[in-house]
Amino acid sequence: MVVMLATTNNVQSATVTMRGTPESEGLVLVSNSTTEVTFSVISSSGDPFTLATFPTADMITVTAELVDDYGNALDIDNDGIADIWNCIEDPDVPGLWKANITIGVDSEPGIYLLKIKALAKNSTTDEIIDQGNLTVETLILGGQYAIQFFNVKEDDRFELGSLDIRIGALSDLGSIVSIGDITDTLTLRDNNADGVWGQRIDVNNDGSIDGWLTFIQNGDNYDMILFTNNQSLIDSLMPEESFKIRGDEITFRNRLLRETRDYRHFNYYTQILWDNSFWANAGLKATDYYIVPYKGRENWKITQFSNGRILSAVMRVKIVKRTTILGLFTREEVPLDGNIWTTNTKRVDELSLQPRAILWSWYPSAGYGVIWKAAVDITATKGYSIKQKQDYNVEFRGDNPLDGLNWLSRQLSKDHVDWWKLLGGDEE
Repeated sequence: MVVMLATTNNVQSATVTMRGTPESEGLVLVSNSTTEVTFSVISSSGDPFTLATFPTADMITVTAELVDDYGNALDIDNDGIADIWNCIEDPDVPGLWKANITIGVDSEPGIYLLKIKALAKNSTTDEIIDQGNLTVETLILGGQYAIQFFNVKEDDRFELGSLDIRIGALSDLGSIVSIGDITDTLTLRDNNADGVWGQRIDVNNDGSIDGWLTFIQNGDNYDMILFTNNQSLIDSLMPEESFKIRGDEITFRNRLLRETRDYRHFNYYTQILWDNSFWANAGLKATDYYIVPYKGRENWKITQFSNGRILSAVMRVKIVKRTTILGLFTREEVPLDGNIWTTNTKRVDELSLQPRAILWSWYPSAGYGVIWKAAVDITATKGYSIKQKQDYNVEFRGDNPLDGLNWLSRQLSKDHVDWWKLLGGDEE
């Protein structure tokens, strides 16, 4: 949210606007990095906010600072000095000002207010000729790489590489967690009531503090995020696959759809829900589901991120339902061709899908985040098992569509699926 503030001293207000970021999304900054932020400043007379516009002024400044509720500049990186960044005017575009905002590694993730102050002044008479302020809601992330777990709850346990995290208590006031030894607890409080709280921790138990354990209140739910600037550390934190049976349903947890090999190239995995019912095993009728991820960065990115919450993202898949009769004829249909992103649960035919863990990076200059790895929970009836396949190494019941469906299968099918294109796709 961007809020214009009124100025005082009976001076007409200049207008300050931030360039390159939608006002509703605010600004996102990343710990241990520098972000260039651009502001357009127009004087109260409607001219560019530049020294030539003010004949009686001999000093013109535009500054940026993170402030508390009283407007005082904060020491965000805890070095004992309030952090104020001087903006530099673009020499080719009068009134366009840029600040290189550096966020230190010790800066706590959370929601802050960035205040931009534009001032034109006569230093001899101390007269303020023109001025304007802008306040921008700003989110600071705890590192370049993040792994986010959705809808975490009390008593949840996460075994992530050498990191063992248990959540003992969780509310809008904060959380109580144990790392490793269950008796060694941490109390994390949301001291400024911004819905984001955390603490720096030793991510890989090597004795050095190298990341942030952060919790985010997301409506009635809570997410847990581990931040670090160490790429190799974050790779080790993806959860292992598992399953959970409840009543007549089985949930296959942490099933990978996409993962990076080297932060340039990617592997994609088709998740197959294989029918093991009596009718299927008897070779009479089987209904299998294929969850096939699309390839390419445009199909795997975070498109809106604000207040610590992923508001919208793209995780594009095609789900193909194959009903095979007598092991000979197959009816193909597509119950979903599109985005499975949701902060809760997405119901697709007889399946339920929910993003479980995603590894991502946010790029402020680009205005979007890249999803490096994505794992989902898939729930089906207990008669299903799951198979994971890559590229064209996909198992089919009945006639193989890669060889072409037989005539009757083509007539029975509701939708046409180009399996060669779907399984091949385009790389990044």
